[in-house]
Amino acid sequence: MRRLSVATCCVLLILATGRPAWGLPTIEQLLKTLDGAADKLKSYSYESKSQSRCFPHGSRHIGTCVGVIAREGDGHLHKFHELAEGVEGENCGPDCRNERALKHVCDGKVSWLEITQSRPRHTTVRKSPVTEDRRRKSYDLMNPILRTHAWHREYAFRVTGEKVIKGEAVWVLTSTAQSRRSQGYPAVCTLYVGKKDCFIRRKHVIVGGGVGYTFETIYSNIRTNIDVDPKLFEYTPPKGARVEDKTEPTQ
Repeated sequence: MRRLSVATCCVLLILATGRPAWGLPTIEQLLKTLDGAADKLKSYSYESKSQSRCFPHGSRHIGTCVGVIAREGDGHLHKFHELAEGVEGENCGPDCRNERALKHVCDGKVSWLEITQSRPRHTTVRKSPVTEDRRRKSYDLMNPILRTHAWHREYAFRVTGEKVIKGEAVWVLTSTAQSRRSQGYPAVCTLYVGKKDCFIRRKHVIVGGGVGYTFETIYSNIRTNIDVDPKLFEYTPPKGARVEDKTEPTQ
């Protein structure tokens, strides 16, 4: 009877306050906090390290991203300059290794994605318009705050705990739904969101119970409301690159 009374009190407390009895916010409350932080974000920069494993394949990348967010009516104009480089197929031997460099420049209206690969050596540039759907699904992932919203739409997170990572207090978010990228295999995604600045510190994905695919990205050296050179958002394709222009109407 006493256990039932305690459980009943916990349920009543959650219903009354909207948060679990042990003090964790609901995902809705956390997202609302993120909205408030995102409204104050004008510019940012960060570094990232990513690693994936899908035996016998694997890849690792390091990158940087600088962005500016300008308010336009009810929306925003998101400009960013991303650089990344890494190795794909690193566990498959020298015949499978492919070094890859990426430059992604967006002025908020047009996106330029430059990809240079080593096997065979070539550079491809994709020019695309920034549609609302593309911004919401892809480009908001560059934003250190809005990416939590973008990934929540995919993984349906709940707040499951809190911890400290390198002296930074974070909320722990765990997925409650299968990832659309997992192709039917069970997937678990964990996000670590900073309590103080609302920025993602780490993302970890396990597909198929860890037997099939694991992926992790760590974000560091995050800075906000910094001065950014506007020339970073200007781009000219390099000579010899193959340009795929998706801004031109198809015949």
